[in-house]
Amino acid sequence: MAQYTTEGIVIGGNKLGEADRILRILTKDRGRISAVAKGVRKGKSKFSGCLEPMMVNSFLFAEGRNLDIVCQAENIRCYSSINSNYRLICCAGSLLEAAGKLTEEGLPDESTYESLIGALDMLEAGADPGLVELIFKTRMLIEHGIFPDLTGCNCCGSASSKKIHFDGTQMAFICDKCAGEQGVYHPVNIKALECLYKASNTEVNPAEIKPADAELGVRLADEMLSAFLQSGVGTLGGNNDKR
Repeated sequence: MAQYTTEGIVIGGNKLGEADRILRILTKDRGRISAVAKGVRKGKSKFSGCLEPMMVNSFLFAEGRNLDIVCQAENIRCYSSINSNYRLICCAGSLLEAAGKLTEEGLPDESTYESLIGALDMLEAGADPGLVELIFKTRMLIEHGIFPDLTGCNCCGSASSKKIHFDGTQMAFICDKCAGEQGVYHPVNIKALECLYKASNTEVNPAEIKPADAELGVRLADEMLSAFLQSGVGTLGGNNDKR
């Protein structure tokens, strides 16, 4: 049975049988994989404490017929501060969920992996959860080629409209005039747009974004991600062409 090693973070899992668990792991060089951790739910399991969500490990896997098998897991990083704060746990859970939905089984996506680790590191260091979530999800939109131009109407190019609408079918922001012509009525909060624009800057200064505004930006980012996933395009890996 062939074996391989890789670094990865546990992003989820579910029970299998009486003592096993199927883990969803986002790896640094192999993308998202599913693997069986045998006996992990036993009290004296050799994996005790290593395979919970947010645990970053050095893994040894054995290739299986349907699912790979976790042979070894050596912890590299854990997030004790996050795990002791309910609000941070909720934020981290949202990050793990987004990373899982936007990555594809077996498709390498190092940029998403590094962005996720960076976001969790920021949370662990005490950064505002709303701001961390905003920056991470904005970067996911950019990395996966689904971040529209925010400087004007994506249809006519006008930058003078006082009301902007989001067209989920085109993943575009359009002005009031174009929205009327196309039968789209989905007004967007301008502060939310401003937050996305600021968060898209790789050198963003956290002090420039108020926590309340960051929450608006996260809602808009979530809406864009949901529209993309529901469009039928599917998930994208980090190496896919930008649209």
